[in-house]
Amino acid sequence: MFQFIFGLALLIVSGCSSVPMATEQEDQAAKKFQASSDHSIIYVFRDQILLSAGVTTPFFLDGKLVAGISDFTFCQLDVAPGEHKLSASSNTGLFASLPITTEASQIYFFRLTGRPRILPVSADEGQRQVQKCKLLQP
Repeated sequence: MFQFIFGLALLIVSGCSSVPMATEQEDQAAKKFQASSDHSIIYVFRDQILLSAGVTTPFFLDGKLVAGISDFTFCQLDVAPGEHKLSASSNTGLFASLPITTEASQIYFFRLTGRPRILPVSADEGQRQVQKCKLLQP
């Protein structure tokens, strides 16, 4: 019984770890929403407090860990145009994956939910929600 309680406590503590944040200048620069002519920009944000508040959701781009996204945070990804795969996992073992194709000089917005789910949103909605969030350290 003790091992079960210890293991559960360890899982809760590790899931609630803080994530490194970008500087205020980096945050403001990311919120200008400007893509270069030869790259695409992908914004992934979590704009809500989930039932498991404080728990980070591991987020991956093309199979590589990008960040642990938590409540009211976002990441900005500068990618080459072409095919990519966005993925996320939960602390309960659920997994979400979304293949996308990006074009040069375009900006894409995705909402990450706690299940997890990765949902595309419009540019207007994405910009509005990202303004409420803080940039994760690149």
